[in-house]
Amino acid sequence: MNGEEKSLATLLPLAHRFGAAVLCLAVGDEGIPQSAEGRLHVLKKIVKRAEGIGIPRHHLICDCLTLTVSAQQKRAEATLQAIRMVKEELKLPTVLGVSNISYGLPERSLINATFLSMAMASGLDAAIMNPGDPRMMETVRAASVLTVRDRDSKEFVKSHLQKKRSGGRSEKKSTPEGEGEKIYQAVLSGNREEIATLVETALASGKTALEINNAMLIPAIQEVGRKYDRKEIFLPQMILAAETMQQAFRVLEPYFGGSEIPSAGNVLLCTVKGDVHDIGKNIVGLFLKNHGFRVIDLGKDVPVDDIVRKAKETRADVVGLSALMTTTMIQMPHVIEALRNSGCRAKVIVGGAVVTKSYAEEIGADGYAKDGVAAVEMVKELVGKK
Repeated sequence: MNGEEKSLATLLPLAHRFGAAVLCLAVGDEGIPQSAEGRLHVLKKIVKRAEGIGIPRHHLICDCLTLTVSAQQKRAEATLQAIRMVKEELKLPTVLGVSNISYGLPERSLINATFLSMAMASGLDAAIMNPGDPRMMETVRAASVLTVRDRDSKEFVKSHLQKKRSGGRSEKKSTPEGEGEKIYQAVLSGNREEIATLVETALASGKTALEINNAMLIPAIQEVGRKYDRKEIFLPQMILAAETMQQAFRVLEPYFGGSEIPSAGNVLLCTVKGDVHDIGKNIVGLFLKNHGFRVIDLGKDVPVDDIVRKAKETRADVVGLSALMTTTMIQMPHVIEALRNSGCRAKVIVGGAVVTKSYAEEIGADGYAKDGVAAVEMVKELVGKK
């Protein structure tokens, strides 16, 4: 449960009634606090309310929450500091989902294992992790020796002969060619500093805005998508490329005639009610804009009625719903039902860390997208069917 008032008022009495343990999430009324102090404040609130109705402290475990460092690198230290503060001030056990830390980066296993060892050194008691990852298990065993969890290093020594190492493979990278190679390469490399000058130079040489967009920018961002699919680039590089293209388009926009401005369709995006995670949704929106779609971004934690109203107001061709958690993905079928009942003819695609293609089919969505690249292709297909 989290520190929102509704959660405290409804779930704590149930936990007390049935004698259940409580996993306390550092999520408050305003979402996940960025600072360690903010997360500790939320957890103290939950603990105080729990003890106030008779739930014993040994039934409480604290989750300080893990956020990806691919967007903001300082997030890792905030989590580690929060763990230390919980151990020192609340003196309660801690649990942490580990793999979120590496979302969008290459060598996720390496990042996860390093973060896990740092978290264990900070006092982490339990980890939500993949026990089938040899590197993660090696880290648990080694860190358990160093933190005296593995008395006399018995488990470490026992596992030594069974240790397996997997070698990495190098990815073959291609060099793109074609018209406007400097602009093309600038998008591929995420060169935000020079893209505006390169576009202005192309305009001065006689290239039209439409030609630069269609022959240089669009092919470049499409190649970015292909490279991402082949795991030749990763989330940080993809975001840089998309932002570079957006800067290029801002230079071109005044040069478009009214009928020339690319407009592939209207797409409404949001994360569903109760979900405050929006990095995936933001990336999808960026990629859709780069492919000529008008994106209406409602943000995060959006109620069903607001989605339906905005979808009708904006005459959305496609509504994109995002959810990161199993507890919020159940909002998706409610949105789809409400859209259908309202007479809105927009197609609906869904995505997010916990969402699968089979779940999309089960709830009646028109499509499923695992990432920004897949979302563009799915939206193109759905708009073409309208």
